[in-house]
Amino acid sequence: MNRFTKYCKDLDIEHIVASKRRPTTIGKVEAFHKAYVFEAWMFDEHKDFIHYRNYERPHQGINYMYPAEIYFKDLDRTD
Repeated sequence: MNRFTKYCKDLDIEHIVASKRRPTTIGKVEAFHKAYVFEAWMFDEHKDFIHYRNYERPHQGINYMYPAEIYFKDLDRTD
């Protein structure tokens, strides 16, 4: 077992490998990489880009909401 696999196992993280020649299996990651290439230059630090991407930039694919809205809405449920 390599160090990465052991690290994931220790943290109970399932490591899923994308299929070859199937970009749809990692579409969200590819979209993030594309945005990073085109937008990250505007920020002095990586963390500032991440904040912008999750809290300040509406995303068309989720009805112009912010990713943080979707994530925290699910966490706020008390049912």
